[in-house]
Amino acid sequence: MRTELTARQTARAVLQSIVPRLSDAERKEYFNLHYWRYLETLTEMIPWSGKRVLDIGIFPGHLAMALKALGCDVLEEEIAVTRAIVDRDPLPFSDNSLDGVLFTEVLEHLLYDPMKVVEEIYRVLRPNGQLLVSTPNVLRIENRIKLILGQNIYPAHDYFYFSNLYRRHNREYTMQEVINLFQSRFRTKNARYIMLFEYAVPVSEHGKVFDTHEYAEIGAPRESRNGHHRNLREIAKPLLRLPKAMFPPFRSGLLASFESLKKV
Repeated sequence: MRTELTARQTARAVLQSIVPRLSDAERKEYFNLHYWRYLETLTEMIPWSGKRVLDIGIFPGHLAMALKALGCDVLEEEIAVTRAIVDRDPLPFSDNSLDGVLFTEVLEHLLYDPMKVVEEIYRVLRPNGQLLVSTPNVLRIENRIKLILGQNIYPAHDYFYFSNLYRRHNREYTMQEVINLFQSRFRTKNARYIMLFEYAVPVSEHGKVFDTHEYAEIGAPRESRNGHHRNLREIAKPLLRLPKAMFPPFRSGLLASFESLKKV
């Protein structure tokens, strides 16, 4: 327990250390939204300090910056820039060249065969290499409520099919599906449900790392994005905290750590 607490304190300190370096272009709003996921993820990676690490799907680069601050040698594969389609093309790294791979919030965006990614990650990792995966929980309470009400958990078809192929969630997963996907090449070390928020205040006295006026808003202002429905969602969020706290499978995210079955 003491080790876990120390790791969490270190992760929090590393995240706070990169806050002054964030500019508008680095999506402060995204940092606010994902702060607690970052904290949970980075806590798992404290033992990666000094290792050679690949961050697949690096956008917007916050965790890569945190890993640099932690002392990792971080390699970056930016899909939009290099045009690497990770579930179809090979990773541009040699066999057994990496100690760890970070694969966060990418799985749900894949279009082709996710097993291609599994095989490629296995290939580039050294024996007993580490893999950390995060992805949304398709069985989160918000989705269960939608289904009970007879609503689809996916966006309207006219938005979904004409949206950016790699920005939308093409398929979300259950915890067991994530474990099953990687189990042929990896041993599951830890798999747990995480929340995108906590009751504690992260950094600022207002409960967020950045205040609203500091956001690097992309696209239309929030107020114009179907304000009525958005207000209802904002009201509902606090009401969902208790069931998420009491029953972890209701939580919004999945976080799983794996170790390569490849031996020396």
